[in-house]
Amino acid sequence: MGWFRRLSLRGRLMLIGTGGLAVGLLLGGLLLVSVLRLVLDQALDSGARRTAADVVELLDHVWDAGADTDPNVVEVYVGYLRRKIDQPYNVRSLQTVRGAGYRLVG
Repeated sequence: MGWFRRLSLRGRLMLIGTGGLAVGLLLGGLLLVSVLRLVLDQALDSGARRTAADVVELLDHVWDAGADTDPNVVEVYVGYLRRKIDQPYNVRSLQTVRGAGYRLVG
């Protein structure tokens, strides 16, 4: 599958494997990718059609949902991730699913 199946931590720097290269991510970005990867892995393992995580689910798992967190924070981090892991490699691995949320594709 894609690069996102090779997540790793090295020291204090969060890294994600991208075609053998390492990209530093902020903790929020790493957690967001981890949740999206978990949703994808569960779908692949169970044969389910659901491969997208909605904004509420991402807020619950990545940020303190009990806090007064603006849902726009998800869009901000998705944009950050696209600039870090998609644009430099001319790929679209982090996709918006209209009416459903976001998903990773291989």
